[in-house]
Amino acid sequence: MDQQNTQIPDYRIEFLRTFVQKTLKLKQEKWTRMMSTEENKSIVMKFLERSFPVMLVIVLTPAAQLIASDAFPVKQLKAKGVFFYKKNLVPASKTSPSDSIIAGDLSPKIIGQLATLVDEILVPLLSNSVNHIKWPIIIAKDVAKHVHSLKSTMYQVKGQVNGQTVLPMPVGVENIFEVEKALINSNGEMCDLYLRSAIEGVIIKWSGQINDVLINDSSEKKNNASSPCSLCSFPPFELEFWSTRQKNLQYIYKQLREDKVKSMAIVLQKTNSAYYSCFKNTFKNVVIALAETENINTYLTPLKKHIQLLEETDFSECIPLLAPLVHVIYLIWLNCKSFDQGKLTTLLKQISNLLILEVTFNKVGSHDFVAHYSTPHVDSSRVLMEKKFLDPTTLFHSDLDEALQRVHFCIKLFRHFLYVFNVYKRNLPRIFRDRQPTPWNFDLRIVFHRGNAFLERLETIQWFFNTVKEFNKLEKVVIGGIKGRILSARINEVFNEFQQCFTLFSGKSYDVLDPNEMSFLVDFESFKLKIAEMDMKLAAILCQSFKDCPNLESTFKLINIAGSIIERPLIKKEFSNQYENIIDMLECELRVCDVSNKELFMEQVKQMEKTGQFNVNKYMPPVAGTLQWCHNLSLRISGPLQNIRALLHHSECKIDNSAKIRDPSEMEVMTHAVSTRWHNITPARDAGILRGILHGVKNVGIDCDGTDGYSGVACCLRISTGSACKVETNKNE
Repeated sequence: MDQQNTQIPDYRIEFLRTFVQKTLKLKQEKWTRMMSTEENKSIVMKFLERSFPVMLVIVLTPAAQLIASDAFPVKQLKAKGVFFYKKNLVPASKTSPSDSIIAGDLSPKIIGQLATLVDEILVPLLSNSVNHIKWPIIIAKDVAKHVHSLKSTMYQVKGQVNGQTVLPMPVGVENIFEVEKALINSNGEMCDLYLRSAIEGVIIKWSGQINDVLINDSSEKKNNASSPCSLCSFPPFELEFWSTRQKNLQYIYKQLREDKVKSMAIVLQKTNSAYYSCFKNTFKNVVIALAETENINTYLTPLKKHIQLLEETDFSECIPLLAPLVHVIYLIWLNCKSFDQGKLTTLLKQISNLLILEVTFNKVGSHDFVAHYSTPHVDSSRVLMEKKFLDPTTLFHSDLDEALQRVHFCIKLFRHFLYVFNVYKRNLPRIFRDRQPTPWNFDLRIVFHRGNAFLERLETIQWFFNTVKEFNKLEKVVIGGIKGRILSARINEVFNEFQQCFTLFSGKSYDVLDPNEMSFLVDFESFKLKIAEMDMKLAAILCQSFKDCPNLESTFKLINIAGSIIERPLIKKEFSNQYENIIDMLECELRVCDVSNKELFMEQVKQMEKTGQFNVNKYMPPVAGTLQWCHNLSLRISGPLQNIRALLHHSECKIDNSAKIRDPSEMEVMTHAVSTRWHNITPARDAGILRGILHGVKNVGIDCDGTDGYSGVACCLRISTGSACKVETNKNE
């Protein structure tokens, strides 16, 4: 009972929990979850139970989880946090923890919090003259000088973080108006030399600061240490750069126009200081740069809408947006006198980089992406989404036809962009009517160096996909004939060899779309050498297969089976030598057919003279059978001719004009005579239909009745354009 009465209540955990919840505005479950983790609980209890550590920091991570740390800085400090610090090197008091622990909040903007600390604590404490009573005068002045320097440096750093250039003021500037008045009243004789020396010192600093601002006239120069594909190499950052530059120069101009700065200039002028001319030149340069920046920013503002539209639109629909984009650049060059060729080349490079970025990073949420450009220090992982138009990691493993179509579209887009640019470049002199034209005479190879390199890489990948598509056809190629099984096996070996080569090449882990990736080119050259070897093997197999073909029909079947593989340069070079032989075989075949057809035709003519009709199949009507026989006889020659015409573009060989039917009109005359005779015996009511048939009308159905043994015949004539005529009939017995 006595031990229970003497037990001291422990309010330390409750004190920490309450402060964290109120400061960070969290629910109790967040604290409970943190304390349920052994690592966090151990850090908190060590802080409370031991003399060391003396500091405890609790922050909220981006995943909305509390973590504890006894070290600083904390990497997870992306949002507001809290800290606890012991007043003495002893364990925290259990009954009154607030008496032994100092609690406060941490801002994620460290510079802002440091500036507040300097302004509200350090400067008032060290500048208070009451604290200098026991100090020697020299030490007091030296401390005041360093405090002023610390304050000025803090303002400069804070201004740089916010994109502003803060000009430091000299020590004793608060007395500048009294010094100016005394100097004017004494006609330049009475002057505070200590203040004048301080003014001259800050003029040197101002000159350096302002010069650093003026020499950075482009976001590309400002970020020259970054890679060409960094986020600072795109047009939204160029637009943001000029907007920020205008605000910064306006802020500098405003500082130089303040009354105390004017008084400082009067002091330098009245005392004939050598730094007065430096101040005048610096002020003049600021005014000129501000006018130039305002002019450029005014004309670049309309471009922002087109850039945002290009970013927000799906990449597959971006081609119509390129011409308006180039037209705006065209108008900027025409109207903005401060927009020189250096700035133009920078903008064109960045647009080229943006198109490359659009290929590899297709945004899902374009609003966040656009906001990224206008908000500094935003994590790029928020805006570069995972959905890509061409994903280099899966490009060689995706559907071949879809990937080839996407690559082809990207090539088309880049070529269209270059085409539109060249059109405007050629037409540039036409718009300068009232003054001397200023042509775009910069080197396009330098401006579009990265864009052209990326285009070449896309063309290389397109060649690779076309090669894969052609070689995949080998899987279904089967050659007939005596040696067909052996030749088919050899083709299958080539296909298996290609599959191994493709797997090895497509299994690389580097970025195949990066133009700066030289390893890809080395591996691609090795791949091309292997493909060339396989092409030579296929050429040898196809030539051997051609030699084994006994006639034209089998030759044309072989060519149809091979398909587009014959179009490959090395195979075409070897196989083109065989076209002469094909032409010779065709001429021989035509001569044989010519003689044979003439003999057969004359036999049928004699049969016609004896019996009044051709000798046709017994199941065919006389007229339809005669027309069908003439049509089949014509196909013996027209068939090979149609096949050879499809091959004429492969070779310079031409068909000899003598290799034709000696008298092609005989069958046409016979066909016409048979049709005319049938027309004359057909009733008059069907004359209109028959005239349509004889003049080439297709698929006409005729019911004939009554005459010359053709009663009840349903005739369906399919008349082709030309001399050949095919007639199908069904005769009712």
